[in-house]
Amino acid sequence: MIRFTMLMALLYSNISLSEQNFQEAENILLAELSTTKDMLKEESLEWERKFYQSLIEDEDPNIKLLGLSKIISGFYGINNNISFVDIATEINAMITSEKLSHKSIGTITTMCSSKQLMFLCDQDAIFDKQNNAMSDNAYIYLSRLDLAYKEGNQNGIKQAIDDIAESKYIDVFMYLHEGFRTK
Repeated sequence: MIRFTMLMALLYSNISLSEQNFQEAENILLAELSTTKDMLKEESLEWERKFYQSLIEDEDPNIKLLGLSKIISGFYGINNNISFVDIATEINAMITSEKLSHKSIGTITTMCSSKQLMFLCDQDAIFDKQNNAMSDNAYIYLSRLDLAYKEGNQNGIKQAIDDIAESKYIDVFMYLHEGFRTK
């Protein structure tokens, strides 16, 4: 029992010492950089704001969507002048773009299933784009099912379930467009 108690005391003192050493090293580094944690956090947020704003201003709709999706996810530090109506208008215009990748169509579907955009986005145009690009993917029918359920549309629910059952695969697109990595 004494050995165990001594081992625990030694372990605790090492953890405390490690924490103290880390804190001292952090304080020295901050002093050398003439900054504080709060200043670093603010600089990081400012960089992130500028980065996502640059995505919104990009000509490529696949990249622009990634910036707009950040607003939908709650990062309001960017372009505070953009309203949800403006975002939906941009998305509705992008839907016709031939440059739009399958991943971006998935991003649009996710964005337009949010409470803020659900009834502002052109859901039929989104579905048509998905259906033309990947009609065998069960994923595209999930948003139709969700929308039909929320509207209480029994025929729409039945049709979405039938379409899901006839699908050959499911690809959920839970990854970013390649252009994001480049940016």
